[in-house]
Amino acid sequence: MDENSASEQFLQSNNWQGRNGKARFIFRLISPARVRRAALSYAKLKRIHRFTRVSEDFLAAVEIAALATMKDRINRHPSKGKTLM
Repeated sequence: MDENSASEQFLQSNNWQGRNGKARFIFRLISPARVRRAALSYAKLKRIHRFTRVSEDFLAAVEIAALATMKDRINRHPSKGKTLM
C-alpha cells in the first residue's frame, strides 16, 4: 500500500473530524506543541525566512506521515518475538 492511499484511508476513518473545511484530529499520536517547536527550530537553522507559525495542515501531514511510518514498520517486522524494533 502506498503512502497516499494509506493517508486517504486514515482521513476517511473516524480519527478525523472536519471543521470549516479543515481536517483535524480527534486524538493525536504525537504532541502538536512538540511538532511546532521542532519544526520552527529546524526552519530557523535551515531557512533564511523566519517562520513564526505552523498550520493545522502541516501538523496533519506530520501526523499522517508518522502513522504511515509506524504501520510500515509493523508490517515489515518479523512475526517472532514480542518487541517491535
